[in-house]
Amino acid sequence: MVDSFDGDFKKFFKNAQELSSKVESDFERCVRIATGEMIQTAKEKTPPLPGQQRGRNTVTGALADHWGSRFEKANGDNYNVYLFNNMQYASYVNDGHRMAKHFVPWLYIDSNGVIARHIPITGEQLFGLVVGTKTKYVGPYKMVESAQERFLEAFDITMSRRLDKDLKDSMEM
Repeated sequence: MVDSFDGDFKKFFKNAQELSSKVESDFERCVRIATGEMIQTAKEKTPPLPGQQRGRNTVTGALADHWGSRFEKANGDNYNVYLFNNMQYASYVNDGHRMAKHFVPWLYIDSNGVIARHIPITGEQLFGLVVGTKTKYVGPYKMVESAQERFLEAFDITMSRRLDKDLKDSMEM
């Protein structure tokens, strides 16, 4: 009876170790899948959104093209996933920003009512226009927050599917 229990325990322990190493590799695979979903969501939430008018800096779509991520295993069982965008104005679009009126030297309104730029002559007295916008504040697009939420959803879904499959496989052994 003791020998039978010993053999069953060894078999169970071996299966548990195999399952543990499989879960770790599955975990990394699920993180990579979720990271891809996160990047895709960040790109989809980056302006201009479908049906929106394109502004001066959104014509190229450069902001959406510059989303990136990095995944690294930290000390112990910890992992770090980074989402980043190296465009200088990305945080303004994500978090929102104020729009302020400001003085632009050498601008004037010509006889046709069009804003024009004057080429200054040495010693000429400075003049210009105060320009700005009727919009005082541009609201946030919250691309990062949306991407983080999508990462968590995608990770939960893929990891639970993997664990269900691994559990079924281990029960069949």
